[in-house]
Amino acid sequence: MHMATSIPYPFILHACMPAIPISSSYPSSIADIVTMHTARRYVSSSWIIEIQAKLSERALELLALPDNGVPRLFLDIGCGPGLYGDTLSEKRHQRIGLDISESGHTVASMCDVDSSLGDVGQGLGLRAGVIEGANSISAVQWVCNVDKSLHESR
Repeated sequence: MHMATSIPYPFILHACMPAIPISSSYPSSIADIVTMHTARRYVSSSWIIEIQAKLSERALELLALPDNGVPRLFLDIGCGPGLYGDTLSEKRHQRIGLDISESGHTVASMCDVDSSLGDVGQGLGLRAGVIEGANSISAVQWVCNVDKSLHESR
């Protein structure tokens, strides 16, 4: 039986991410970026909850899954408080929540969201083909601290 050691990087986030410069003034670890205050704000802001719900719905639409009522298993990368999981649950799907941030994981636990603290880049030890798809609704915003010079006109 073949065990998947990790999900291919471009499948998880944007393929261009390795080329995005990150300033040395940012936290030394991605796990240090999300503070407890930020994580709690995700579950207390109606605006954030609404945006997350819309993004989650759109992410499911883009998968173009058949509407046959068959539940599927998804990986929720950077799950935080589990807002994407709410959308999946409404459609009877299951998810495995994973967050690299201890604060995000703590808030997920406070919200009764089943998640694991870990780095998807380290592999999950799952059998190939077990997961229907992977999604990261807003984790990219925490790692894409794009240098302003990339946006300047040439």
